[in-house]
Amino acid sequence: MRFFILFILLQPFLHNAQNYSISGTWHGVLVDTNHIMRNPFGIILEIKALTGYAKGILRLETEGNFTQFEVQGPYKNKKEFQLTSGKSAIKSSKNFSISPFSFQYRFDDSSEYVIGNITTADGRISNRVFYLEKCEEPYEMGGSILLNPSSTYDFAERVSEGIPSKSKRIKELSKFEFNAVLFATGESNIESTYFNYLQRLARILKSHSDLRIKLIGHTDSDGSQQYNENLSKTRAFKIQEALIGYGVTADRMVIEFRGENDPRARNTDLNGKQLNRRVEFEFH
Repeated sequence: MRFFILFILLQPFLHNAQNYSISGTWHGVLVDTNHIMRNPFGIILEIKALTGYAKGILRLETEGNFTQFEVQGPYKNKKEFQLTSGKSAIKSSKNFSISPFSFQYRFDDSSEYVIGNITTADGRISNRVFYLEKCEEPYEMGGSILLNPSSTYDFAERVSEGIPSKSKRIKELSKFEFNAVLFATGESNIESTYFNYLQRLARILKSHSDLRIKLIGHTDSDGSQQYNENLSKTRAFKIQEALIGYGVTADRMVIEFRGENDPRARNTDLNGKQLNRRVEFEFH
């Protein structure tokens, strides 16, 4: 039920991703290409496009300061073009100024970010690239700081880890299916064939900070009740350990172990026993 409610609330992001439009409000980060996590700038782009011409406002924020320019330019391809700023900022704090600029702009279908770079005559923000995602509500582009610095840092961290935009993450979550991880008889080591799946699962969890997951360990019926309970616990903790290694924090996971008490199949043949030696997953 919790996942269903989340999916319904975020339907607008799915709609935006499937019907890409230049016009709207985009926000994100401007980062150093060599050191993404070093002093990321917050960036907002409000833009409107009409029949081959785009016009709007681009705003940069860093360390409690901001600058804001009008931007405009013609385009033929709505997913890849260039805009140019006005000759001077229309609003700016005293401690932040840059010279007029142009910026390249492209929509990346795989991540659903708008990606580009800004070129200025003074080189103040050279060697930087921006990543923007669509947001539903416009900002009031006044004189106060609009972007939370910690949110800007979190955005940069997602970019550094290859996590796509919110619209793309919601689509990935809607299509993601849990698969059990199976184990050899009496074993708790994870077979290498499951590493890619666990990396995908970790990416889903890191992409949605409100999600928690339950790891449920199981065994076949070989061995004593106590032995199987301990083995199922060890298997669940092995999966937790792997997910922590992929960047998921322990507080996002709940461990449960059921030993031989909840078989998926009969324990009367080898195939059935193999299906029962598993760790399963549930959103929690």
